[in-house]
Order: sequence, then C-alpha cells, then structure tokens
Amino acid sequence: MKIQAFSIAGKKAQNEDYFGVYQKGRKLIMPSSWIHTRHAKDHVGLFVADGVSTSNAPLRAARFTCQQLADWQGQDIQKTLQAMDQTIKKRMNGSMCTVSGGYIEKKRLTYFNVGDSPIFLFRDHTLMLLSKPHILEGYPHVITSCMGYLTAYYAHSLSIQARDQLVFGSDGVLESLSVDELAHALDQNTSIEQIFQMALHAGSQDNMTLIRVQI
Repeated sequence: MKIQAFSIAGKKAQNEDYFGVYQKGRKLIMPSSWIHTRHAKDHVGLFVADGVSTSNAPLRAARFTCQQLADWQGQDIQKTLQAMDQTIKKRMNGSMCTVSGGYIEKKRLTYFNVGDSPIFLFRDHTLMLLSKPHILEGYPHVITSCMGYLTAYYAHSLSIQARDQLVFGSDGVLESLSVDELAHALDQNTSIEQIFQMALHAGSQDNMTLIRVQI
C-alpha cells in the first residue's frame, strides 16, 4: 500500500492538527510541513487528531492522542480511549481534540472515531463515509464528544481490496469540499497539495490534514 500524509495550518496562525502513521509501533511518517510518501505491506496504524480550538492548548491533546495510539493494533478501543480521555482530563487542564484512526492488517481495516474528523473509503469510483460524526443535530460545528470530553465513540471493521483508497482527515479539508468534489479528486489521482488548494479556494478557514492510503 502507498501512504501519503500532509498537514498545514491553512489560514490559521497555528496548526492545531496532528497525525500519526505507525508500523508496528514505530513512526512510518513524521508529522511535518511537507508531504511524505511511504510504502508498507501490513500492520499500519493511521491517526488524525484535530485540536478543539476553543479548549486550552488543543495541539497538546492532539499530539498526545496520536502518540498514545502508536501501539494500538485494533483491540479494545473502548478501554484505550477511556484511558487516554482520563489522562487528558487529569493532566492537561482543559485540552481537547477529536480523533479518527484505523489499523490495517491482512486486508482488513479496523477503525474508530471520536468527534467529527472523518474517514472515507473510495471504491469503484464511489466515496463512502465510514465514520459517524458526533455533532449536535442542526449545529454541525458543535461537537458532542471528543478526547478530554469523551461521551461517545464509533468503531467498526471491514475488508479492503486492491485499488481501494482510504482517507483520514480533519474537517478543515473535508467540510469545505463536497463528497462529489473529493471523489472526483481521488478518481483523478489529484495530489494532496492540490486538494488543499481546492479546499482553500472553497473557503476553508481551518487547519488541514489528510492521510491517503492507496491499497
């Protein structure tokens, strides 16, 4: 599989997103200000955390969450999330973040999300939302669950196949583009940098992070 990851501040002064791409607990891609491409066969963890900007030190929670998930291999996500949530509450003085993540092993993706950072599957020219956003009905910018205020999570698994694409992102990219626009970009093998430019042109005011996996 081919994995690309990129994160930028966008129009904000500071990037409060963080991502982690790990293989057997070791960093496969380092978060930085330029795009990375890596290849892997199996045992890969992928995580995007988006700091809640109204909270205290949101980047701290986002970084901690991704780093703590480095060794996660798809088991007991409830216990894992609850332990991290308690640590953030006790030690980080009001820090909060959303998180979406997945683990790929033997052509199977085990994934979860807390908050509104989405996960998509692109298969046969069709883009499908896998994650379940935790937002207040009628108020899409009001999050009802996040790390530091964990009230709910969603977790599932599915088989993946050749030519599938997986996208993990922050809402700075994916709330600005329609499903059809993102699907077309993936179908045309549009670069992550170009997708970011599309989101900026569409009016994104937030940080932007994408992990793209091509099976």
